[in-house]
Amino acid sequence: MPLLAGNAPVTGQNGLFASAVLDKKTNEIILKIVNTSDRAHAGDITLDGVNKLDKKGTLTVLKSGDLHMVNSLDDPAKIAPVEGVLAVKGKKVNVALAPYSLSVVKIKVL
Repeated sequence: MPLLAGNAPVTGQNGLFASAVLDKKTNEIILKIVNTSDRAHAGDITLDGVNKLDKKGTLTVLKSGDLHMVNSLDDPAKIAPVEGVLAVKGKKVNVALAPYSLSVVKIKVL
C-alpha cells in the first residue's frame, strides 16, 4: 500500500519518511511516519483503495524535545509512547507530526 506525497513515495522530503500497510489479520491500515526535522508538520492523509473506514483511529507518538535524552534504569520511561485518538472523516485523517518524532496511525477497515 503506497504512501505518497505529490505522487511520490515519502522518502525524506521535508525530513519525512513513511510507510503504509494493511494488516489482514486485524483488518487495519497502519501508517508509520518519522519526522526527522526540527519543524512540526501537519496535513491530511487520504486513504485510497478502501471502501469504508472506522470513524476513529489511534495515534501513537514517540518523541522528545531533547535529542540527547535517553531512557535509563533509573528513569525507564523518560521517553515513552503516548497514545491518542484521531478522527477519520470519510477516507481522510489529519495528522500532526511533532519534530523529531515517530508516529504510528492505526485505522480499522470496515
